Amino acid sequence: MHPPTELHWQATKRILRYLKGTSNHCLHYQPTNASSLLAYSNAGWLFDIEDSRSQYGYAIFHGSNLISWTSKKQHVVARSSTEAEYQSMAYTFAELLWINQFLQELHATLPHPPRMLCDNVGAIFMTKNPVIHTRSKHIALDFHFIRDLVDSKPLHVSYVS
Repeated sequence: MHPPTELHWQATKRILRYLKGTSNHCLHYQPTNASSLLAYSNAGWLFDIEDSRSQYGYAIFHGSNLISWTSKKQHVVARSSTEAEYQSMAYTFAELLWINQFLQELHATLPHPPRMLCDNVGAIFMTKNPVIHTRSKHIALDFHFIRDLVDSKPLHVSYVS
């Protein structure tokens, strides 16, 4: 912002042209009888070769309406694709819990527990297996957080290819 160049001005004009061209794009929320929460969680292991951090993302649907989504770089370096997916699941679970509590405050109870779909069999196995392996001790906080939620049945995890 201090010494703007011609390159900055060109980038600004490009952003403004993009905004003008997409002003009619929007999210449409349609009334639905299905009052369930469904989340998709995914991670890209070793996304950035400079700092070895993985990227994670999720999309959460209420019925057929997309209500929450993100795509960010993980805060810690994952040692495996399973760990990157498991940490992505922890972020997704935290968002699902917040949305679920928000719906409860609005007296909109869900007939079924929220579901999360993940494409990593190893990460899903870790949610159901009560043993902390030596290779997963460094993610023990996420491990206990997810295990408690899956054990108490407020969340259900299943596989999606």
